[in-house]
Amino acid sequence: MANRYENIQTSGVAEVSNSSGSSILIAAPGSTLYLYIESITISVSRAATGGGGEVLVQDTNGNFIWRLNADGVKDFALPLGEEGLRVGPGVGVAVSVGNAQGEQATASVAVVGHLAFR
Repeated sequence: MANRYENIQTSGVAEVSNSSGSSILIAAPGSTLYLYIESITISVSRAATGGGGEVLVQDTNGNFIWRLNADGVKDFALPLGEEGLRVGPGVGVAVSVGNAQGEQATASVAVVGHLAFR
């Protein structure tokens, strides 16, 4: 088990909406570093209209990390522990809203994690 305090701490916050459908939360750290996601927090402040709306957290290669229904106003926290969910190497985290039949949701998303060589 790695000591997380020896690693580089990182975090990212973004708001996505109908007008700004996607954003990079944490940029790719480099080809040799892994990102370990310790927690994801999503707050939907304006629901999607028409059904089917989602908040999509994915890596910068397009692989899904978490998908949340955005057809209602809600707060959601996903703790992944100190060891975290490993992503990479050389891959960041992005968020987007999509799939609503009408207007997309408005959501704020925060990701906390650390970087390590293994």
